[in-house]
Amino acid sequence: MKTIFIIVSVTLMTFYAYTFNKALLNESSEKSIPEISASLADAEDAIRNGVTTGITKRRDDGPSSRKTHSLPDLRKGGIVVFYHMPKTGGTTLRHLAKVNQQIEFHSNQKVSMENTKKLINQWTLSNDIIGEGQKVKFVELHYALESFVVSNDDLTKWRANAKENNIPFFVFTVLREPVEAFISFFNFFCIYLSKAKLVDCLPPHDFSKMLEISPDNPQARWLCFATTLSLQANNDKSLSNRSIDSCASGDLLGVMDSHFDWIGIKSRLRDTSAVFQTMGIALGYGHKNKVTQINSFLKSSTMTSNEIETLESLVKEDSKIYDWAESFYTLQNFGIDTKV
Repeated sequence: MKTIFIIVSVTLMTFYAYTFNKALLNESSEKSIPEISASLADAEDAIRNGVTTGITKRRDDGPSSRKTHSLPDLRKGGIVVFYHMPKTGGTTLRHLAKVNQQIEFHSNQKVSMENTKKLINQWTLSNDIIGEGQKVKFVELHYALESFVVSNDDLTKWRANAKENNIPFFVFTVLREPVEAFISFFNFFCIYLSKAKLVDCLPPHDFSKMLEISPDNPQARWLCFATTLSLQANNDKSLSNRSIDSCASGDLLGVMDSHFDWIGIKSRLRDTSAVFQTMGIALGYGHKNKVTQINSFLKSSTMTSNEIETLESLVKEDSKIYDWAESFYTLQNFGIDTKV
């Protein structure tokens, strides 16, 4: 169990460690820095140009016309792709999916991203996965993976294949209130993992330390290109201050709208369960992720108004995608009874 925890924690640090002023991890990587830079450049180009296959530009008056507010029927099987963003409640959904008898759970935790992509593609080409008694192929993408933006072409291909073969296909993620997400990233990736002796994030673990080492807009950054970084990235100073402006100022909302059938909100995880219930999967919502609370964890409730304003200035791009998702991805907009 300890070994699994260490593997999970270290792979998650792939996302966060490069923003620290010094290297937090000493492990080697399979990718070289040139390969990392190329992946990041691909993500930026896709967003900036808006010409990558399958991207539908978001209209000024709202989400793209692809949205029909309809959901697939998963009662006889199908494919669910879950982009599990760190610190947004995804671990709760992972547990609920793993114990659900209607779901065949998969994760890229111990499988390379390349092999995971091949597996999903095979599913989209085989209507043998649909029928009475078939379980839903639920795949969690959370560990060392290509970013959501870089995966655009794959998502477009998978959806087209699934449609051609009459296979229900559903892609979703979960977001968190931006200021709370910013604080939670620091609490976990610095304080918690430091207490667990998995990283060297030295005290003081205070507000100033959080500002010093934390990336701005962690959720938009994760979607844009953060998870394309390898463990070597924290030794490359040019990546430490990489801006997400070219990505977020392009059409990140349009790319999200093109691919996410549902975006849940951490404070309303019951809504995500209601969506699955509507699709025929009794996912439930009772499980809570048991991360040990540490007294030194920072809390927004104890911060001054000036400190909160400072954090708000660091999550403006996160706020854009969060506000959009919170207003559009509602049970009412999808015709779901709020009492479900």
